[in-house]
Parts: sequence; structure tokens; C-alpha cells
Amino acid sequence: MTEKVILSINKLSFGYSKEKDVLKDLNLNLNEGEILGILGASGIGKSSLLRIIVGLEVPKTGEVLYQGKLLNKNDYFVPPHKRGIGLVVQEKALFPHLNVLENVRFGLH
Repeated sequence: MTEKVILSINKLSFGYSKEKDVLKDLNLNLNEGEILGILGASGIGKSSLLRIIVGLEVPKTGEVLYQGKLLNKNDYFVPPHKRGIGLVVQEKALFPHLNVLENVRFGLH
């Protein structure tokens, strides 16, 4: 059976300052049906990586492809609302007047 790559990240680097990269030359392929856990200490770039994938941050270098479509590379950037990827964070980013299911459904059209 041939594996279908759903998410591909190639030579991705990112940092909040010019002096220090949080992520450097990261490569990752996620195949259809796979489940990935991202673990590590605070400050190593887990949230930054997720924010890059959904388009909330722009990497310094590298490319992100989702379902074979280029999302960013060099000066090319697909905005978050056109990516078709969602992110639910653990911080207080939920609408307090909605229940859990309503919060998850909020971004659906």
C-alpha cells in the first residue's frame, strides 16, 4: 500500500528574534491515518510549529505543504482562513458563552 503524505514540512526555521531560532531545519512528513504527538519542554517550539502550520506565524525559511498544496515558502504565504486547517489551543481562547461542541463548531461554515 502506498502512503499518502498529508503534511510535509521541509527545512523549516523559525525564531522570535534574529539571534536565536526556536526551530531550525525541521523536516517532518505525516502520512494519512497517522497520529502525531509533539512533546518537549517549555520553549522548544511546539506551539510555534503548530502556529506556523495553521498560518498564524511565518517561518524564516522552509516550506509547509498540506495535502500536496504549498502553504508557504519564501515570499509565498497562504493566509490562515484559506488553509483549511484548524487549531484548538489549551489557553483561554474559547468563547465562554458557548459549550465545548459549540466552540469546536464555531469555525465551520
